[in-house]
Amino acid sequence: MYCTEDSDALASEVGLKSGSALEYAGKSFINFRDFDFEDRGKHRFRWIDTKKFELLVPEWTDWSILEALIAHAEFPDDYVGGGIDLEGLRHGPYWRARISPETYRQIEVQSVLDVLEGWLAGCGEIPALLESEITRQVRDPIRAASSCYLLGELDSSASNDYADIHIEFHEFVAINRSEKSVLLIVATDD
Repeated sequence: MYCTEDSDALASEVGLKSGSALEYAGKSFINFRDFDFEDRGKHRFRWIDTKKFELLVPEWTDWSILEALIAHAEFPDDYVGGGIDLEGLRHGPYWRARISPETYRQIEVQSVLDVLEGWLAGCGEIPALLESEITRQVRDPIRAASSCYLLGELDSSASNDYADIHIEFHEFVAINRSEKSVLLIVATDD
């Protein structure tokens, strides 16, 4: 664990191990196919998956939080319908072993929203109910975040055997220190 010495001392003090800094608190799934698109829009087989974690050690650095997230049992998800990769080998289009805190870059809240809006624009006109769900489950938590991270596009050597299933794959991490939560957001297609 890449913790500061103070973070290591705090973890020891409260009896936490590096992998238990986050407690899984549930998920949501917005499937665009579940919404009625008018003639000026298409679902394009897109969806947004969010996983929420309770931040048990809010004093940890963002680096340590990202590392704890990557180490968490709920992280390795192939996002191709199989759910959690029980072998822990895949995460989205990448081999899990190739993902580290260094593969994420910190970005401003507005930049996260810009990436999301650019991705949504590919669907044309978004139904009002879908807009409402995206705002409630994704935009609002991003706006409330203390810091946001974007998983960078990794080189082809990091791509796993399912990598070609998604046309676009966007992954964001929103850390909210005041609410002591971490939200893992994946916006992609199948």
